Amino acid sequence: MPSKQKNHAHTVAGLDVAPMNTGYSKRWGKTGEIRGVIKSPEDLGSENDLFSIEQFTYLAFYLQEIIKECDLVAIESLAYSAHGNQTKNIAGVNWLAQFLCYVNAVPYTMVLPQHVKMFAGVKGNAKKVLVREGVRKIWGENLRNDNIADAFILMKMAQAIVNREERQKLSESQVAVLQRPVRIQEIRHRKAMVAELGRQLETSMLATGIVKRDREALFTILTGPISQQLGSVSTVQDS
Repeated sequence: MPSKQKNHAHTVAGLDVAPMNTGYSKRWGKTGEIRGVIKSPEDLGSENDLFSIEQFTYLAFYLQEIIKECDLVAIESLAYSAHGNQTKNIAGVNWLAQFLCYVNAVPYTMVLPQHVKMFAGVKGNAKKVLVREGVRKIWGENLRNDNIADAFILMKMAQAIVNREERQKLSESQVAVLQRPVRIQEIRHRKAMVAELGRQLETSMLATGIVKRDREALFTILTGPISQQLGSVSTVQDS
């Protein structure tokens, strides 16, 4: 479990990571909250193409802004219903989210898709419309976007893990979901880890033939402060 267990105002986030449409929900303090969808620009490729370095970089920009300064991030783990390049892309962006948690020294936990649904009071194989209805019934949020709904549930799970008062609000079925094995990846020794990840990334990029200038640029984006580099965020907001 994360070391911060006192009931102060935590910062938590939920990520429903997907190649073309990544849902996010982040809450901080008593009232601070943002949610939306990071949409990959169509001119960078379609969901049937292998993700390009430009698409990974684009997603990394916005994921890092969401992840940084969190006490805990809950990420939906891999779903195996996709086929072909979609499977590779899903695995890639899922790894990217975990990578960014590591280099920003942010603890994270992976949550199975069926557990996300069960935390919203529906069966693990329930359709998306029932998941959104569960969110409305439990938390009073009328979310029209499936990606945002999943991210919101993940954020609520992270909130309950780090905050005792939030856990006391849970139903018995929600408590049962959280009592399933939950592994929190706590991040230590950030400098050494970033150096090692840098060596791994360098080796991987050499194998793909990416030129040295682009390798250095991408690694700077993934491991350094990027708030000054951000332009307007291409997202879909949900009321």
